[in-house]
This record gives sequence, structure tokens and C-alpha cells, in this order.
Amino acid sequence: MTAWTIDKIVHFAPGDVLNDGFAGFGFHDRAGRFYAISHQRHFLGLVGSDGRFEWTVAAQQVIEGVPNIAADLEFPMFVDVLPDRTLVASNFGNARLYRIDLDRMAARLLADGQALGWRTWATASSIENASCG
Repeated sequence: MTAWTIDKIVHFAPGDVLNDGFAGFGFHDRAGRFYAISHQRHFLGLVGSDGRFEWTVAAQQVIEGVPNIAADLEFPMFVDVLPDRTLVASNFGNARLYRIDLDRMAARLLADGQALGWRTWATASSIENASCG
């Protein structure tokens, strides 16, 4: 059985995405890179070794001075690295999948779920007003 110890407790204020290099939600890839996701601020980004964003993906610039890759993210939910080293990001707000090419700093729509008849999980207003109890 694995023994766990608590090394640090990090508290997040409402709206915080990063705090002391930690994110409230995200994924690590096989190489150990950490991608933070902010559902309600509609972006995701790579957290660097200094605990700051190296780049973000969002419809518009998120953080001044941080490169942004333009993609219409609405409540991003998941990100993963594909075999060709591009990323795939899913959204439950608009049911779109994006392929993100970091070498070109560009994103392209991979699948438009609404056009394909996929249902979104909820309307944007119901997601924004939901609480996690």
C-alpha cells in the first residue's frame, strides 16, 4: 500500500487559476508538463517550471505578456498530447474539439459537435451559475 503525506495545502480565491505554481484543475502529460484549465474563464495553458503560464489558448488574450493561441474555447474540459505532439482540447460549452499546434502557435477546429448534432452538457448560464457544493 502506498503511503501519502501532505506536503503543502494551497488555497484558491474565487477566480484564481494559479496559486504558487499550482492550478485548481488540469492535466499532466507523459513528459511531465502541466496544463492548467480554467472552465469559467474559458482558457487553458501550459504552466512552466517557474509556476507561470508559458502560453494560453483562448478566444482572446488572457494574460498580458503571455502568448495566446486563438481558439473559441467555451468551458474547456480536457487536453491531451497526440502522437504528432499537437494537443487536442475539448469543450463542454460548445462541443468543439480543437487541435493545437504548438510549433506554429495555431489552433484549428477538429470537430464542431453542435454541427454534428452533439449536445452540449448545459447552457453557459447554467454552468456559470452552478456551484460545486
